[in-house]
Amino acid sequence: MPERAQDEFLKTVLEESPIGVAILDIASGKRLFANSRLVDLFGADSREALLNGAIEDTWVDPSDLQRAFSTFSRHERLVNFESRRRRMDGTLIWVLMNTQPIIFDNKDAGIVWHIDISDRKQAEVLLTRAKAEAEEASHAKSEFLVHVSHELRTPLNCILGFSEILTAALRSGNDQRNAGYARNIFESGQHLLGIINDILDISKIEAGEFELEESEFHLPEVLAAAQQMLRGLAEDSRVTVTCVPPAGDGMILYGDRRVTLQVVVNLLSNAIRFNRKDGSVRMSAAAGGDGGLSITVEDTGIGIAAEDIPKALAPFGQVRPGAHRSHGGTGLGLSLSKHLVELQGGRLDLTSEPGKGTTVVAAFPPSRTRRRT
Repeated sequence: MPERAQDEFLKTVLEESPIGVAILDIASGKRLFANSRLVDLFGADSREALLNGAIEDTWVDPSDLQRAFSTFSRHERLVNFESRRRRMDGTLIWVLMNTQPIIFDNKDAGIVWHIDISDRKQAEVLLTRAKAEAEEASHAKSEFLVHVSHELRTPLNCILGFSEILTAALRSGNDQRNAGYARNIFESGQHLLGIINDILDISKIEAGEFELEESEFHLPEVLAAAQQMLRGLAEDSRVTVTCVPPAGDGMILYGDRRVTLQVVVNLLSNAIRFNRKDGSVRMSAAAGGDGGLSITVEDTGIGIAAEDIPKALAPFGQVRPGAHRSHGGTGLGLSLSKHLVELQGGRLDLTSEPGKGTTVVAAFPPSRTRRRT
């Protein structure tokens, strides 16, 4: 069969291929042939547009083109070479290429097969991301277990120690000392109960089994109750807590009072624990422009970097390893508060800057607002 007839037969066979195929001149790098599938792959207006265009225009990384063409020009086969390529509309795709040296149109040439592997690459990216997130979650939970073990061990040691002292003191009849020991035991027990409740609540939320007990309640009363509950912590930490009375009397919220109180206690506790000595915390409740109600807790504490805020709001997230050991707490407060607000149809927004404090706003929708009649 004459060479020209062989070339035409080869073009006919390659045109029917379901894979994008080009024939390249080794000397110049120009395309001598491109089948219809390749035209579609690169989004060219026509076969002629692809043949006349510069091959460099379809390559994203010049070093990939150099490595591929270096192998190609030595009449060596390119095997499963992966590279990002650019379509005519500028969008990027991943292409797997294989080559075969041939003689075409009396020139040293090569067939280049092109397979679009963009979907596979995207799946690899998603798999890698999922693996990284799983590893991060596993690490976060390991960190959490370290912190919660410390939090549990400290009050347990306190309970056991003061119980032993109380037993001895009972024999000596020192009632004043007994009262102090009993108070320490009670406070340690409360601390343990709070940790256990946080863990159970976050577990119920993640399992979709958390149920709200809804009723109408006065929002400022919840803020005042939280302030009273944490008065001792604020005094011990030398942090001033101010509760700003809201304007008007339309501060009735329809929701779960216990859950809302827990949210405020968590936010206020964090604001106190991660504050500076002689720092301050400001709590307020206000009506929003949309008719909803919001709770704002502002502090002058150590703050959080913008890139660390998502981690602080994630379950078991630890922004600063060891920080909860020095400041107290399990690190569940922000994440749990976010979930508890969202369960009531609201949202929790956090803004912060290292060294300049943190502001957290728990906003409830208009559907949760009730007016006095």
